[in-house]
This record gives sequence, C-alpha cells and structure tokens, in this order.
Amino acid sequence: MLVRTAIEKIFRLCAQRHHFTVICFATVTLSLATASAIALSPCPPRQDTSSQGPEPPATSAAVPQPPTASPTAQGPQPPTAPESSDSLSTGKKILADVEKLFTAKPAHFIVQGIVPGSGTGGGGEFDKDFSRDPWQRKFSATAVATIRAFWMSEVQLRLAHDPFVPWSLPVSMQDSFVMHVYARTRSLPRMPFYGIGPNPNVNNEAFFSERDTLVGVDATNPVATWLDVGGRIETVWNQAGGASPSVQSIATVFPGTPGLSSQPNLFHYEISLHPHYPAQPPFNTDYLISYGAYQDHDTGEFSFRQLRFNLYNNIYPFHVTAPDCTRIRNKDIFFTLHALIVASDASAGHSVPFYLQPTLGGTDANNDPTLRGFNDFQFRGPNAILMQAEYNHRLWKYLGAYAFYDAGKVTLLKSDLNFVDLRQSYGFGVSFWMNDLVLFKIYVGLGSGQGAHPFFGIPNFTGGNLVTGRGPTATPWN
Repeated sequence: MLVRTAIEKIFRLCAQRHHFTVICFATVTLSLATASAIALSPCPPRQDTSSQGPEPPATSAAVPQPPTASPTAQGPQPPTAPESSDSLSTGKKILADVEKLFTAKPAHFIVQGIVPGSGTGGGGEFDKDFSRDPWQRKFSATAVATIRAFWMSEVQLRLAHDPFVPWSLPVSMQDSFVMHVYARTRSLPRMPFYGIGPNPNVNNEAFFSERDTLVGVDATNPVATWLDVGGRIETVWNQAGGASPSVQSIATVFPGTPGLSSQPNLFHYEISLHPHYPAQPPFNTDYLISYGAYQDHDTGEFSFRQLRFNLYNNIYPFHVTAPDCTRIRNKDIFFTLHALIVASDASAGHSVPFYLQPTLGGTDANNDPTLRGFNDFQFRGPNAILMQAEYNHRLWKYLGAYAFYDAGKVTLLKSDLNFVDLRQSYGFGVSFWMNDLVLFKIYVGLGSGQGAHPFFGIPNFTGGNLVTGRGPTATPWN
C-alpha cells in the first residue's frame, strides 16, 4: 500500500511539473513492476537474521489503527461484467482440437518443410507401438509434399532394449540400446548451386534436381551414463541432373562438377561416439563424433572417408522460483555454443560427389542453421568448419526471442580447416512454441554484405532437436 501511494505521488509530480519524461516513465514503470512482483510472489522474502541485533520486547498494548473505511463509504461502483466462461472454454477447446490434429495416435497430420526452398508442406504420420518385454518396438511411416512439388516418404522400425553391457549401470539411467531399420526417399526438383569452394560467385547461381534413396540400419548402445557408442550401415542411391528449362542449369554453368555426370550406388559404413553429460541444467553437453566411409562399387571414382564433429553445449545461467519456493534453473533462458567440423579424405583418382558435400549458408539440407546471413547452400565443399553462439529467451508460454552469431567456411583441403578468413553473420528472431516444441521460427540474418536474409520455417513437429536446448538431430539419416 505504501509503495503504491509513493508511486502515485511520483506520477502526479511528474505530470504537474511537466516533467513526464522518459526518465519519469521508466521510474514509474520499474516501480510498478517491482510492486507487482512483490504482491504476486507466493513466497515470503528471505530474512538474514545473522547480523540482526536483539529484538525489542513485545508489548501487549495494541497499536491504534486508523479507521477502516466501510464499503458503503466508497460511493457507487460501476457494474462489473461477469467473465464469459463460454468464450474461454471455446478458445481452449479450439486449441485442444488443433493440438490433437498433430498429436493424435496412431495417425496425425504434420506440417513441415523438406529442405530450404521447398516451401511449406503437409502430410501425415502413422505410429504403431507393439512392444513386448523385454523389447520396445515402434513402427512409423511418414509422407510429406510441399507447395513447390518437393516430396518425401519414409518408414522406420525402432527397437529398444536395456543396455547390452557386461557390467552394471545405474538403475536410474534412462538410456537404452536403440536400433533403427529405415528407408527414405526424397524428390528435390529445384536446388540452388553456386559452385564448389570458399569463394563462390552468387551471380552464377544455377539449379539442379536430385532424388535420393537410402536404406539402412543403425544402432547405439550406452556403455556409461555419459557415453553411447554406435554404428550404421546403409546403401545410398542418388540421381542428380539439371533442373527445369526455365532456370539456369548446373550442367551449363558448372559442367565439370564431380558427381554430375554419373551417380553410382554407394555403401556407407560408420561408427560413432555420443558423449552427453549431464541430462539436466545448469550445463549440458551433447556431442556426436563419427567416422565413416563411402564405398563406390560401380565406377570406383567416388569412394571417400569422412570425420565429423558435431558439438553442442547448452548453458542455463539463471534461476527461477518453483511453486514450493525452491530455487531451480530457468530452462526458458539459455545459451547455446555449437561447433561443427567436417573433414573428408579421398584417395588419388577419387573425389567427393557434390551432393554429399557439406554446405554452409542459411540452412542446410537437414534443416540445421549454418551461416544465417547468407543464401541457403551458398558455400559447398568437401570440408567445413562452423562456430555458432545463440541466446534464447522464452518470453511467454507460446513466444520466444533469440539472437545469434555464426562464423565458418568450407575448404577444398583439410589443411585449410582453421580460423582464418571465416565468413561471419549475426541476427535475431522470434520462435513460437507449443509445450517444449518449436512450431516455427522467424529470423533475419545480417552481416554477409548481401543485404538481410529473412527466414520463415516450420520445423518438423517430431524433430528431436527442437526441444528446449539444441543438439544433434535424432533421425538416423542426419
């Protein structure tokens, strides 16, 4: 009451003396926010009794209190409109119905893109659990098509079991042995291409079409609370060529691109390490380190090896008061530090086909952000390095904001993977949430010297990397 009275006096003083400036407004606003926080806080303020002196003796005499105004002395009050429970319940019902469309079991709708530039797409997903101890088994099938005639379909069988290790692991450990058997095919009729190397000419933009199909199996097994080991075997078919006659074709502008004249069937073998610690804030790491080999058994021209480091660190520096008045980490405000290093090695007479080379610029083919101030897929090469820092703040239940900084480059030689001549970009954006999933993001990337690069994206509702914090994506083909 005293705080509110003092604020009102400050407000009247500023208005009467015509000093209602930005400073006055800020003072009043800050005071109101402080008073509101004090009034709404369910927890009593902490008191430090270690430095307090002796308490004065309590007196039994009651301190005279000012007379309390009776309700009848307040004058007539305006009629209060009753809250419309019907409108509130109708709104909640609509939101619940919309959410059911995308979460219903066993079949539900999904809204997502396929690759950058594919446009917004929609489709359906079918999930069926048929677990039987000691195995957990789940089958899923997905089909998506976009407004720009891109499409994708996939099927996956997921098997999970308690870890297979000859030693005991903590009972509280939640990680399991997981195996996926999967098949996926995509049709990408119009993909941009700017050449191979760290210095492409954006004025030489060409386009190509691609259809890729892969069939494989992967598995990961925990060997400790902080470490999983894994492996993958798959076969890959690619078909790449020129795009529609209405656009500039890659075959015309870049006729010598490796992998353009022929696309042999490749076998892919990979082993991986997945360190992750701890699972909860204030700090967690989520690393994926893999080494793989692509074998060309048809032409013998495109066999190569690839080492990849994909490292995420999420930091939660702030606290929030829980309903039981304990202090816990605030998961709605966090920093993400990300590093990606891809190093490829091909023997004499072999090369890395362009459609399997990492790309930087905008968002890559796995819908992961890279150099967000540049065009999608602007930089392409057999080797790449990327460093990112991002600040995320979930302002409200459904709305968040974030700012980011990116630096990286692609190289033709592994020896050029260093921190010299990195391309840089920065920007900011907003994100829209449902529970712990990001429905879509809007951002503006700057710093490329090519103007602003806006982005509007609808991620996959089932994306494992869209929960609070960021980490390597969960789908087996990424």
